[in-house]
Amino acid sequence: MQNASAVTPPGTVISNTANAAFTFDGADRDSPSNAADVTVAVGSTPSEVRFLQYLPSGQGATGTRSGQGATGALSGPTACATGSVTGEFAPLKNPTYPGGEILDITGSLPLIATRRFHQGEPVFIELTDLDQSLDATALDTVQITVSDAKTRDREVLQLSETDMDTGVFLGFIQSVPPPSEPFDCELAISSDTNVNVDYVDPFDEADTSVARALVDPLGIVFDSTTGAPVEDASVAIVDALTGQPATVFGDDGVSRFPATLTSGGSATDSGGTVYQFPAGGYRFPFLAPGSYRIEATPSDAYAAPSSVPVPELQALPGAPFALNLDASFGDDFALNAGPPLNVDIPVDPLIGTLALTKIATREQVAIGDFVQYRLEVSNTSATVTAAAVVLDDHLPSGFRYQEGSAAIEGGCGPNPWSPLAAIA
Repeated sequence: MQNASAVTPPGTVISNTANAAFTFDGADRDSPSNAADVTVAVGSTPSEVRFLQYLPSGQGATGTRSGQGATGALSGPTACATGSVTGEFAPLKNPTYPGGEILDITGSLPLIATRRFHQGEPVFIELTDLDQSLDATALDTVQITVSDAKTRDREVLQLSETDMDTGVFLGFIQSVPPPSEPFDCELAISSDTNVNVDYVDPFDEADTSVARALVDPLGIVFDSTTGAPVEDASVAIVDALTGQPATVFGDDGVSRFPATLTSGGSATDSGGTVYQFPAGGYRFPFLAPGSYRIEATPSDAYAAPSSVPVPELQALPGAPFALNLDASFGDDFALNAGPPLNVDIPVDPLIGTLALTKIATREQVAIGDFVQYRLEVSNTSATVTAAAVVLDDHLPSGFRYQEGSAAIEGGCGPNPWSPLAAIA
């Protein structure tokens, strides 16, 4: 006997009435019982949602079938609400990967879990909620909301079950540069922001799942003592095997992108797209998997790589920073296929060393004598200016300052103290 709850939609009321038929005193009798109603319910299970990313090379990925109909129909595994949050669901066309590759969603795709995406690539989403496998003989669907707070785009997606009775649902949304309207079946995302996924179990409002993923995260060059962004540092990425500038591509995956940038500056790829970076920021959009090295050359006021321990850096204002023990400190590192490069670079401010000399005009004095003396402060650094220098001199016991006698760099100084100018 088939279990009715496996094919009957949740919330359906099944009414059962018993009937007794008998003969009494030669007459046929029929006596129904009271009705017993049963409402079909689903046993609640916790849900989990995660992002997946397509790997063109297939390295390190597991072939995951994008839930198609049991007959292998060509309609996409994902549908989206059109026009409004309650709009009719329309199937999505095959997504496109940067560079022009159209992905065939009817077969297995190399996908890997991620928390970072490039603008322009498809965003794959996997939801696991076993209690949503309502019909063991068919592919079920669930609904999720995908959004970007920065662009204010929002899409409602219908994900298909990966196979019958798995409780695992997989789908995608094509990401595009802004602008894009909500409920147009494309998600407008911008760099250094988050893609958000929200899910609520339709039969258990307490069962919710959310996921966040970064889009084209920016690297930041920052002061290792304050956490503040550092402008005008040269940031170059080189091939660690050849020592030559790395081959970098822009957001479209085709246009060549500069391998040397200026933190907080801008860059233009060969296709004419201009990239503006915030204070201290830089970004290399697309790099092939390989071994690389980031060479940071800050201004004369800073030195790289930093010698400050990572725990101290992560305690600074602006933390947590995206610190890689190799990449952030000028060493070779391996870049795997998938998520974009996300490396912050600490640089150490150079502190000038000051030398102080005190010279008196007389070695011996009697009570009432005047003694002239000179204080000389010099900066031993050839590159760093020591700013806002304050000289604190205390007269020895028995001496009294002569009003009006102070001179700074040959000119009269105010009484009784004065901060010095910057010393180069």
